Amino acid sequence: HDRCNFSSAFTMKTAFLAALCGALCVAAATAAVTEIQGHPTFIEGTSAWKHVGAAQLDRLQPLLFAVRQNTEHLEKELMKVSDPRSPHYGQHWTMDDLSVFANPEGTALVHKFLANVDVKSVSTSTHGEYVKAWMTVETANKLLSTTFHEFVSKKDGKTSIVRCGRYELPAELAAEVSLIGYTTHFPVISTLSVFRALRMDADGQATPKVISSYYKIDNNTVATSQSSNAVFETINQSYEPSDLKAFDSEFGVPAQSIAKVVGNNNPSSCSENPNNCVEAELDVQVITAIAQDTHTTFWSVPGSESFLEWAQAVASDSNPPKVFSISYGSVESDIPSSQAQAFDAEAAKLGLRGVSIFVAAGDDGVAGEGARGNPSGCGFNPSYPATPPHVTAVGATQGPESGEPEIACSSSTGGGITTGGGFSGVFSRPSWQDSQVANYLQNGPDLPPTSMFHSSGR
Repeated sequence: HDRCNFSSAFTMKTAFLAALCGALCVAAATAAVTEIQGHPTFIEGTSAWKHVGAAQLDRLQPLLFAVRQNTEHLEKELMKVSDPRSPHYGQHWTMDDLSVFANPEGTALVHKFLANVDVKSVSTSTHGEYVKAWMTVETANKLLSTTFHEFVSKKDGKTSIVRCGRYELPAELAAEVSLIGYTTHFPVISTLSVFRALRMDADGQATPKVISSYYKIDNNTVATSQSSNAVFETINQSYEPSDLKAFDSEFGVPAQSIAKVVGNNNPSSCSENPNNCVEAELDVQVITAIAQDTHTTFWSVPGSESFLEWAQAVASDSNPPKVFSISYGSVESDIPSSQAQAFDAEAAKLGLRGVSIFVAAGDDGVAGEGARGNPSGCGFNPSYPATPPHVTAVGATQGPESGEPEIACSSSTGGGITTGGGFSGVFSRPSWQDSQVANYLQNGPDLPPTSMFHSSGR
């Protein structure tokens, strides 16, 4: 009888311990998953994207993993080669040197994670900063414990994307990945569609001759054959070589050409609709006219995750162009801060390699695109990627084309656009801007209260 009681008690104790262990295991499993939330009104789409429904399971979908890099000392190293007062000024790094910022353990975890499912293809940047995988929507749903939905462009009714409202990652992996592209972020990239015909003798137009004269460029031919630059293009913008030839002829520019095309260029689309090419043609024609006989690259990336794709591409380029020109942008607040920071990390690394990036400040004043054609759509919405501290943001001016003093371009003074500007809500102001910005905030005319914008931002 005592043995029975002992046996019963032992069995009950064993069962209790087993249940407790199971509960702890379940709790541990739950704690080991990190949920990443997207837009709270995801299913409603956005002003640019209309919800269609659950995405077809056999549709191919990319996932772009941005691995967290060891960038603790990146800024310090960049300042060493960038500050003219530094003894290391101009001693730029090589591609191999950048391996010190790599996170091989994080990259390995991404590959291990992908090994659990049927992936069609995987590519990894040189130092493992980015891992891009292609798979079916069904596989992506399973991998990220989510449901991807299809959205169609409200502008053309044809372009479609696939996105999800949330996804899950093992906590160990989530700690090593800053974001996954093509998941929760809706693309919003804009240009100003303005098409004008210019003549060489056109008064009031910023022709190559006017630009060179005003900025005292006496010789437009580059001084060395090692010079190189690139125009960043996206949203299917293309250029027509015959248009470049006609432009050069019209404005007395020696015949120029694009040396290299990266990505897509569809010249035939220019004749179908000038707005398919207006931004790209402006970029190509002006940069080749001002910096003549340069090795110019037409660098085109897809329009769904353009800036992240570009960051991935340059991270693997052993010999990138020395100057990049980017004339596209989105409202910064529409971009996940993790994506903006990933872009800026690549911009800083390019700086270490002696590459400069110039980004247009925008076409819609401080309010951003929401105010385009809608004066009531006011606010403080700076344009990204002009906001990261490791690019040079360039605003538009007017005046010299009409023989007048140079001022900021504004629709209120007859300009075709109002140049962008503002303060970043993601990036803090770097120390080397402090004195100039403090003076502006104290003495600038007609400034709104600093409580209305991020006055401490970049």
